[in-house]
Amino acid sequence: MRTTISLDDDVSVQLKRELKSGRSFKEIVNDALRRGLAQFESERVSDCRVVYQIKPFDSGKCLVNDLDSISEAIANVEGEKFK
Repeated sequence: MRTTISLDDDVSVQLKRELKSGRSFKEIVNDALRRGLAQFESERVSDCRVVYQIKPFDSGKCLVNDLDSISEAIANVEGEKFK
């Protein structure tokens, strides 16, 4: 992809220094953009993560003897009027 960008003076100076290494302008810019975008992406992803901590508590003894019996569970909650 060909594009035109305007560089800040300090960035231009750094790029000119890197050109002395023998690498092409395209290689230097692409490498810098890849590293910068990868860091940007990792920061964005880590900002979205929320750590949840679940604190268990004792809710007491189960009031239903048979967990397969829905009518018994409702009767325990609603009282005997349910039946």
